[in-house]
Formats: sequence, C-alpha cells, structure tokens
Amino acid sequence: LKSETPYTYADAGEARYGASSRFYVLTAQAKTGAAADCLKELLKTKTALLRYGFTRAELAMASESLVSDMRQMVSEKDRQESERYVRFLTRYYREGGNLADVEWELGALLQLLPRISIKDINAAVTDYFNPGDLRVLIFAPEAEQANLPTEAQIRQIVTESARAKMIRPKTETAGGKLVARQPAPGAIVSESVDDETGALVWVLSNGVKMILKETRNRNNEIIVKAMARGGTSSAPPDDWVSAKLAVEMAQISGLGPHSRTALTKKLIGKQVSFSFWISSYYRGFDGSASAGDIATLFEMIYLGITDPRIDPRMVKVMMDQYRTQLALRGENPDTVFSDEISRTIYGGHPFFKPLELADIPKANIETARAFLRRGLNPGDYTCVLTGNLDIVLIRSLAETWLASIPPSESWNEWTSPQFERPGKTEKAVYKGKEERGLVYLSWFSKAPYSEELSAAAQVLNEYLEIKMTEDIREKLGGVYSISVGVSAMPVPGGELVMQIYFACDPKRARELSDAVINLLRLTAAQGQSGGVNQDTFDKSVEALKKEWESSMQSNSYIAQSYANSSVLLNLPLSRLNKRPGYFSAVTPAAIQQICAQLLRDGPASVVLYPEQR
Repeated sequence: LKSETPYTYADAGEARYGASSRFYVLTAQAKTGAAADCLKELLKTKTALLRYGFTRAELAMASESLVSDMRQMVSEKDRQESERYVRFLTRYYREGGNLADVEWELGALLQLLPRISIKDINAAVTDYFNPGDLRVLIFAPEAEQANLPTEAQIRQIVTESARAKMIRPKTETAGGKLVARQPAPGAIVSESVDDETGALVWVLSNGVKMILKETRNRNNEIIVKAMARGGTSSAPPDDWVSAKLAVEMAQISGLGPHSRTALTKKLIGKQVSFSFWISSYYRGFDGSASAGDIATLFEMIYLGITDPRIDPRMVKVMMDQYRTQLALRGENPDTVFSDEISRTIYGGHPFFKPLELADIPKANIETARAFLRRGLNPGDYTCVLTGNLDIVLIRSLAETWLASIPPSESWNEWTSPQFERPGKTEKAVYKGKEERGLVYLSWFSKAPYSEELSAAAQVLNEYLEIKMTEDIREKLGGVYSISVGVSAMPVPGGELVMQIYFACDPKRARELSDAVINLLRLTAAQGQSGGVNQDTFDKSVEALKKEWESSMQSNSYIAQSYANSSVLLNLPLSRLNKRPGYFSAVTPAAIQQICAQLLRDGPASVVLYPEQR
C-alpha cells in the first residue's frame, strides 16, 4: 500500500503441486518494468523472516483472527452446505489428515495457542527456507522481455539479498474506538408489517427505509444490503472516469478517520465486512456480521456515510496499479475481444468504454469526492437486513447509527445514456497466436419488465442451456462448453437480452454459429415441426424451482431480492415467494414467443480468431 512498492499484488503461503509435495511460495505481480525490483522485495521479506521472524503483536493478531474464524464455524456447525462435507471427505481420502469435528478443533486450538510462543513460530519459519533450496520463476508477456533480469542478475540479487542491511520490523497496533463519539440518536417514525412475507418495515426520521426479515438459514449471520437509484451514468461526461473510480478510491483509503491499514487491525477478530458499490444506474452498500459484531457493522455504515475517506496517497498507489494493468491491456486477446463486444453492443457509446491507460489522467480526487458525497443522502436508501435478527438490539442500533445521519440533497433517480443496440452485425477480431476461436452472439428487443416476462426468460435460458449442450457440444462435438444468457432487464427502459458465448476451433466458428442460430429458429417455430421439446421444457421448469428452493437458504439472496423489489422494480416483496408459481405458469408457447421476438433482428456477432500469418 505504498506508492514506491514495485508490485501491485503479493501473497505468500503453502502450495501443493501433487499429492506428495509441499512448497512455500512468495509471489507478486510486478509493476511494468519492475520485475527485478519486485524480486528484490520478495527476497527482502524472506531475509527479514529468517533474521527477525514475526513479532508478538503479529502472533496475537493471527491467534485472535484464527479463534474468531473457528468460533464462527462452530456457531454454524449444523447449517453447513452438503458440498462442503463432500470436499472435506474427498480431501481426507485423497490427501490424508484428520476428520476432527469442528468443535473438537476449536477446543484443541484454545488449549494449544497459549502454549505456542513467538520463539516456536519463528523456529518453524526457518523450516520453510532451507539454504540452497530456492527456485525463481518469472512469467511475463513478450512486450516486457527487455525489462526482465538475466539469470546472472537473478543470482546476484539472491546473493545480495542474504547480506542486505535492514531495520528490525515493528508492528503497530490500532487502539481506540471505531467511532470516537456517539451521535445524538434519531428515531423510527413509522412501523409496519408486510402481510405476505412477515417482514418488518421501518421508516427512520431521516428518511431511511429499513426492511427486516428474520430467517433461520444461519445461526450467526446477519446480511445487510442497501440500494438507491442513481449511478455513474448520472455524472457529467467529463466526470465519468472519476465517478467510476470514486468508490474504489474510498475503499482503498480506509474508513472515516482510519487508514486502510489501521482499519484492518481494528477489525482483527471480528466477523464483519462492509463495502460501498456503484453501477451505471444505481448504488448501495453491502455488509455482513455475526450477531456479536452487528454493532460494529452499524458503526462502519455510519462512518462510511458521514465521513467518506479518500486518501491521496492511497489513490496514487491505486493509479500506479492501474497503469501497470492497463499498459499491456491490448496484448491480451481475451481483453481485445471483450472490448470489441462492448463497443458493438453499446454502439460505441463513450460511457461504456472500458478504462484505458489514456483515461488515468482524467481521474480527479475532488471530482470523485464530490460524486461520492452526492450519493450519500440517507433518505435515498432502502436498507434490508436478513438473518438471525435481534429486533430489540437492531432497533437501538438503527436509531443510534442510521437515524442520526443528517439528511442532504436527495438523488434517487437514474439517467440513461442514449445508445443504440446493434441489429445484424458481424465483427472479426484477430489477436493472439493460439489456435482458438471465441464466438459471441447477441440479440436485443425492447420490452416492458414484468415478473411473468422475467420468469419466461429464465425458463427459455434454462431450456437453451440444455439444448445447446446436447446439440452443439455433444452432437456436433464443436465446443467444450457453451453458455447462454436470456434475461428481462428493467433498466434503463425495459429490454429482453439473449447472449450466447462459446470457444471453438476457429475454422469451425461459422459452422457452429449457424448451428446455434438454426437451433434458436427451431425453438421459435410455433406450429411447425420441431419447436419446443416438452420433456426438456419440463426439466427446465423443475430445475428453476429447485434452484429457487436452494437460493432461499441464502440470507444474501433474500436480502438482494427485497432490495430489488423495493428500489429497482417498485414491486411487492412477495414476488420472491411467488417465483415457483411464475415458473409453473410459463408455457412452451411463451418461450417460443420470446425467442421469436428476439430473433426479429440480429444477431450481433463478434468472433475472435488467431492473428493472421
């Protein structure tokens, strides 16, 4: 998190490349032209660990975090997904280890940790770095070849790192409260119960709408999802880059008076997360917490809204990282392909242009800060809480930390950039040396959003996934996988979208594209031979119902649905409970009609081929 650091990302830990091997790996993504300096920094870390090891403060923080994670696992012991047990058992039978119960593990941890000293930890560290046992691997694009160190230089860097002078590292702890002074509370001015779902609905004195839904999906989980209308598309064109990067600037800077590093230390041992987000048309914040840490989450929300932090030093780091990422962006065939898709489906509109290196100077901290503040009027937000809720406690927290936030100028509407969807279009992209083709096909049609239309689009999506797999992958043997996306979009003006994507032999791209289109035409052919296969249609409906049942075990899914209903769609919360009924009401004729409507114009086709030789 320092601007002079030569890498944009770093990590360390054990890795296995085979059942009987174990490696300790230090890895980093170097900034452009900084591979040698990056290697020096990694080896400097290795030398510091060997000479000085970790500090007692670091051991205390690691221990606290480990115990907190284990306590959370124990609290959810009877609410684990079956898939987790399958992975656990598979790993045991393949790799060995133990099958200890999670409660036993926590008990053992609590007994063992007090007996583990910093001396024990630092002795264990030396086992990771045996003298003479080192491999240096550097991977880079051809454009970076001139900047890479030679083998001789690498050997010299390794030798010098072992003799390097350095100061003994220190660990600073973060004391004090998250919020220095508790604000004067507001009030709940309206309370009601949604008859169909049983959700509590509160309106706070500053305009915040809260929806609370108790569930038993988890024993110790509370999810928060808040939304408001209005996003980056509402910013003036000259401010688009700053607006799109504003939330990221805030996230990397920390929270309120706390830097990101200090905040991380303050939250050690707490099961809590919080983040703002913003999209083209709406914005919001997400959070989660254990029941014991819900007060901390409310404090974080309060700080995030009343004291948004943008640290110029951290923004400089962020921009340096972007320069590294974007410098070689055009060398990646997948990126070039994706950029051409974006240009095609948004008619070249500048708002939807991916971020480029030339955009970096356009990012302005003050513009970003002003954009953030514009979106922080509390009364614009609907805030949904789901999970194991203590209503009495949450009432107190809502009055203290949400209702106390001063209102500001409202902004609760979206602006749609005017762009044209493509009709029948063919684009070819030639990039990369690998004999691989990527095919993207899309269709668009204006259509007012409704729950019935959305359900029918989902059934068509599931139906086509099955048919495409059977006919394109298995019968024609042309692709490893093929993905289909059919959806009814409410924003900006109501639209049906169908997108199909697959990788193939570039010589077969035309043949397979034609096969996909023929399958779609057959699906849409009402009253003719072919049409919709009833058995596949029935499987599609049942699959969506089962998917809904599984999703209803997720607090996050329920919270997102309620937020969408209240903010995005202006529909009753009960739409979520009625989804199985909507799926049952879909008929083969309905999905044929949607498919036929989409096929009236298009497709927009973008195909990636290897570079021509």
